[in-house]
Amino acid sequence: MASQYLRYVSKINKDLGKQVNKLTVKLVAKDFTGTVRATDVQLQEGKLLTGWAPAASDMLKRRRDSSGNAEPPKHFNALIRGSVIVLVPNRGTVTTGLDWEASIQKNTTGPFMLEIYYRTRAFRYAGALHRGDTVTVDAATHTVKKNGQPADHSEYAGAQMTCPAGDAMYRITMTGRDTARFVFQITEWDVKEGVTW
Repeated sequence: MASQYLRYVSKINKDLGKQVNKLTVKLVAKDFTGTVRATDVQLQEGKLLTGWAPAASDMLKRRRDSSGNAEPPKHFNALIRGSVIVLVPNRGTVTTGLDWEASIQKNTTGPFMLEIYYRTRAFRYAGALHRGDTVTVDAATHTVKKNGQPADHSEYAGAQMTCPAGDAMYRITMTGRDTARFVFQITEWDVKEGVTW
């Protein structure tokens, strides 16, 4: 049977007239057989419990090679002109972020667009770009940079992209004969054993 993590909540009543200088927390388990593992203890002030979300590190692990070493991020590149569909393979078992960079090969004559295949999410960059310029998008930090500096929000619109497990398809559309080299980067993740959702 897979291990199941449970969350327990308790309220500590304190005398409002006294300052708390020290608090000792003891985790006690009685009358059972087996193993108990406590992962986190959180204290917060106030009358209401705030939201909680499990940390990705508690649920996910990096894909491993045959020697047991964490696999490095994967890179895929394509030279794009016109409108094409690009396939990015994610051999992990869960969705991950899609980081990407577009290196402009000649001065642009209009915007370029990166969309999920079914066009449910799109990123459009309309700012003027010159040969050698780069546009970099980091999915984890939700940052867009032009030549290493934060891009002007008036130049782009849209959401960061994710890369689902399996083969993810994206549409890239350049204006006219504009050309850019795209490099896509993903980190593949698997679900840790014993995790139940």
